[in-house]
Amino acid sequence: MMKYRDDRGKLMGVTPDLLVVPPDMQWVAMELLESSYWPEEGSTTSRAASNVLKGKLDLLVSPYLTDVNDWFVLSTKGVVKPIILQSRTPVEFAALEADSESGFMRDEFVYGVRARYNTGYGLWQMAYGSQVS
Repeated sequence: MMKYRDDRGKLMGVTPDLLVVPPDMQWVAMELLESSYWPEEGSTTSRAASNVLKGKLDLLVSPYLTDVNDWFVLSTKGVVKPIILQSRTPVEFAALEADSESGFMRDEFVYGVRARYNTGYGLWQMAYGSQVS
């Protein structure tokens, strides 16, 4: 568990629950989070250590992460989230079908979708990012 001190000196218990990785790191992250055993590095025997991370974090593979070495850990179960998604205009679906002029005369059907969203930071202490070099 990561612990941070706020401005008043009190400890904030932050328990990460989500690992976010780019697509190139998907298989490494799956091995890290789902394997029962983790081989000990530098060992010449076939002994294997238990994987203490198994079942601790959920995995999110994001195609929006462009650097193949960067990864992020978020705490998303609390009331305040590290990143907030605001739905400004709900999804609206529109269609011009057979009863429209283009549908009747040319068999052309036009469909459209409109929505507005906004994102922003919530409590930044609930996120940790690593840049591997």
